[in-house]
This record gives sequence, C-alpha cells and structure tokens, in this order.
Amino acid sequence: TLDVTETVVFRFEGGTFREVFGEIPARRTDGIEVIRAEMQGVPLPFGTEAGTAEVRQRNGRVRVVWRFRPVEDVTRTFVLNYRVKGVLRQEGGADLLVWRATPGEHAYTIGTSTLRFELPASPIAAPGVTTRKTGSFDVVRSGNTVEVSAERIGTNGWIDTALRLPAGSVLATPPLWQQRAARIQEQSLNWIAGAATVVGA
Repeated sequence: TLDVTETVVFRFEGGTFREVFGEIPARRTDGIEVIRAEMQGVPLPFGTEAGTAEVRQRNGRVRVVWRFRPVEDVTRTFVLNYRVKGVLRQEGGADLLVWRATPGEHAYTIGTSTLRFELPASPIAAPGVTTRKTGSFDVVRSGNTVEVSAERIGTNGWIDTALRLPAGSVLATPPLWQQRAARIQEQSLNWIAGAATVVGA
C-alpha cells in the first residue's frame, strides 16, 4: 500500500474560481481510499456543496473535487491524503513501483514539482524517470529515500517514476489485479491452443 500526501499550491488568475479537482489513476491498483482533504490547512468534510470535498469514480480514476466560495487572483494550498492498494507489482525479478504523481491531464502549467518517495527498502537500480512536456529535472537518492524535482511542466505534461526494490522485500504474492491479468493471459493462451487444434483437425 502506498500512503500518499499531495500538497498542491494553486494560483488563481484571470477569472473567478469556485472549485478545483484532482484525479488519481486507479488502473493497475487494488483500490484507492481517500483519507483526508484540506484547504488552507483546514480539513474539509466530504460532500457536494461549497466548503466540502467530493470523491467519486470516473473513467477508471478517482476524482476529488474541492468546492469553495468564489475567489479571484489569490493563492490557495490544497492537501490530499490517500492510500493506494496493490500499487507495487512483481516484474523482472523485482518488486516494482511505477507512479505518476503529477496529473496526466491539466489545462494549466506547473512551475515546480517535488516527489519524495520514502521506501521500505533501498532500490536495486537507479530510478527510472520519464517525462512529457517538462523542463529540467533532478533525481537525488539517499538510502531508502528517492526525491525527484522538476521545473516548467507544461499543459498536460507529467512525470513517471519507476523504482525497483529487491524481490520479496515488499510483496509475498502479486497484487490481485496482476493475478487476474495472469489468469486472463493463461486462459487466452489455452483458447488459442484449442482453436489451433480445431483448425488442425
């Protein structure tokens, strides 16, 4: 389980704003649980009216919407804490974590972003970082901690980080979604083999 705390500072310019939202990809996970949502250091109850945060599933993603009184030309800080189950997988002789901490789709630019991973074991290889529409980035690794910092992330730009941990250091068995995928692949191969036998006959 990945315990995530996101702190996002929005600068509202050029209009009146009543809400912001963030989306968490649920694909290749065993589920996402939203724990807490804050605005300006104040926890918000879950709901659908102003002064609350709404959580809903949407197209394979979890969307969190903060609603508030209209604001113009101000800066506001939003915090979201959530847990992602089954996010690590077994692959290539390692326990693999692949995570996109920045949103994949956003109509605004991001000035700077810092991702800090506190891991249960030291990675066995250098972190893999893939970016889109992003300026310079830097990776600092110290023991069980990896920090990725980036600047000038453009519209719909993102950062993916891949971390390979020693096999068995986190996972005793694959996550449920990976087990299901393996069963589907095995069944597909059996169907293909069966079809080939029929065709041959």
